[in-house]
Amino acid sequence: MNKKAKKLGLFTAALLTATSSMPLSLYTNINPTNIYASTLSDTSFNFDFETDEEGWGPRGDETVAIATDAAYKGSQSLKVTSRKSSWNGPSCNITSLLQEGKTYRFSAWVMYNDTTASNTQTLTLSLACTPTGSSETYKNIVSKSATKGNWTLLEGTYTYTGGMDAVKLYVEGGTMDFYIDNVTVQALEDAKIETDIPSIKEAYNSYFKFGTAITANTLSQSNKDLILKHFDSLTCGNEMKPDAILDHGATVAYMEATGDQTSPQISLTQAAPILNFARDNHIPMRGHVLVWHAQTPRWFFAENYSTNSNAPLVSKEVMLQRLENYIKTVFETLEAKYPDIEFYSWDVVNEAIDPSTSNGYRNPGTVASTTTSLWMQVIGEDFIPKAFEYARKYAPSGTLLAYNDYNECESGKSKYIYELCKKLVANGTLDVIGMQQHNNMYSPSVSEFETAVRKYASLGVKIEVTELDITTTDLSTSGFTAQGTRYKAFMDVLKKLKKEGIDINAAVVWGTIDSESWRSSQAPLLFDANFKAKPAFWGVIGDTTPVDPVDPVDPVDPVDPVDPVDPVDPVDPVDPVDPVDPSETVVPIVTVKNQIGGSIAQQYTVTASGTAPLDLSLLKIRYYYTKDGNTPQSFWCDTAGITLNKAPWYVNYTSSVKGTFNDGYLEISFKDAVTLSPSEAGLKFDIRFNQQDWSSYTNFKAGAIEIVYDGITIK
Repeated sequence: MNKKAKKLGLFTAALLTATSSMPLSLYTNINPTNIYASTLSDTSFNFDFETDEEGWGPRGDETVAIATDAAYKGSQSLKVTSRKSSWNGPSCNITSLLQEGKTYRFSAWVMYNDTTASNTQTLTLSLACTPTGSSETYKNIVSKSATKGNWTLLEGTYTYTGGMDAVKLYVEGGTMDFYIDNVTVQALEDAKIETDIPSIKEAYNSYFKFGTAITANTLSQSNKDLILKHFDSLTCGNEMKPDAILDHGATVAYMEATGDQTSPQISLTQAAPILNFARDNHIPMRGHVLVWHAQTPRWFFAENYSTNSNAPLVSKEVMLQRLENYIKTVFETLEAKYPDIEFYSWDVVNEAIDPSTSNGYRNPGTVASTTTSLWMQVIGEDFIPKAFEYARKYAPSGTLLAYNDYNECESGKSKYIYELCKKLVANGTLDVIGMQQHNNMYSPSVSEFETAVRKYASLGVKIEVTELDITTTDLSTSGFTAQGTRYKAFMDVLKKLKKEGIDINAAVVWGTIDSESWRSSQAPLLFDANFKAKPAFWGVIGDTTPVDPVDPVDPVDPVDPVDPVDPVDPVDPVDPVDPVDPSETVVPIVTVKNQIGGSIAQQYTVTASGTAPLDLSLLKIRYYYTKDGNTPQSFWCDTAGITLNKAPWYVNYTSSVKGTFNDGYLEISFKDAVTLSPSEAGLKFDIRFNQQDWSSYTNFKAGAIEIVYDGITIK
């Protein structure tokens, strides 16, 4: 690249905010710098480092300087040396290059040849964003395994929602020296939505609200256009959950200034892009969520709001005061800052029921977890009625209060949900039961869904479908057509029940386009990655044939979504595991299909061969794989069912499938004894596993499958 074509302006690189992982002593006041990025177009810019550092500098006390001994193109690159931590890397404040609502493709070529480093290292292209009035947050754009001595392209997309004091692009990973070159910031054209198709909200305006969920980092102009055409309800996907709105710095400052450690402070900074969009376009909203065991920081329960993982927890009395003041502050802040937004309903408590425990509530736990509950640990089950009591006390008049949960059609769980909600109705604090409806192509059945709606509605409450999506593993034309008929079947039930007089208040799909869904690899939504209507859309509109009910198989615990992962192509099924020696009388046959991406999805089939029945409780399946890092992982079994050729004909086996992570493999076991004869269709189950911090797997490599039966390794 020749002399820079355009000087983009003078600005001061903001002083980085200290976090627990980045000590304040490492931050230096960076002098004002000029950015001289080449203009490739009106909205595309390139840093080639052929003249100088072009506004790039260190994040800490490492060294960033022009290098002439290596370059991807031209004769120079940028080199970072003297790194002490993985986050030390070259950084540039690119705020002045970004336009609100635009989606950008960021790319950078990276290379290392440090003799002290291993042959492969994971490098990550990231953003450090400082929302106005808030502290710095971090967004990983893409991670990739680089090989020593080879230039590697890091490339990914990000939607800029505005409201930032600073957005800094940087590269991190490992502690070795490395080079970067040819960094590009390219604005992508907004996808055009289809304007000549029916509007969903207009099709349902005589029935109930039809809404969607959106996250701030996907609020592109294309998504805005899609929402305005089709939806009359909006839900924040993550930005109003407790971990997003609780402000630790402000809370500690308030405690230190007043001596009061019962008044947590909040910030709506992360939610602001969505709230502003809803306000400016008069879109009603669902509030999601006030009280939840997951995505709630441990410090909220700790003495003096300590972030130390071993800090003691507060008493029940103190936590109840914190709970009340937190709920009060949420409602008062929204009323003060967004008085023109109609929050027609609020999820007060989310996913408190666990039918596998002795009392039907989640087990207590002393750490923030996706499974156990700090609310149960500190307060006990009283936190539920108290949360509703406080919400009724402080919510604006007319706000509907909801209990929201998943697996709400499953008979065992629905019993506990019903009994809990019955008590809340008697207290005068519950208006809505939220049915999440994270479904797949065969569970729950349409008839089971209808039965559950009728059961909950008998309490005299409104019903809202709050997080609807329907996954499919068949990504062919016929598979999407079947998905469309299944969507239609569920919507037909809701319309029928509404006509009967059951108070259906809203239906909300959990996301807009498949590629931005938390279940993206299984294409669960109404629009594809190009914002084009799928058969699922036409099923919702009503232009398809309803699907027949199927036998129920109940999913378990789909965790609320965080940052979406990119869709991946399904991997071809592996060959069936070879049976053991024919002289053996019990022969388990296992096949598996994999979908490998930011998380891992698998579908297993287990059948019996040989001459004797197969006892599932004696079976273990070990799935071997490698990955970078030691991040803890989580396991879910979404569905599991056994088809038999005798009564009871079908066994729901979901809660019996267990996953344990070992050194280099996942072991799947089965806690309940069910025998399969060689003539039966056997067990089919879907599982998922991911890294607990929701980061994408890097350098993931699938290995062999090992079958162990009654302590004997078969393969």
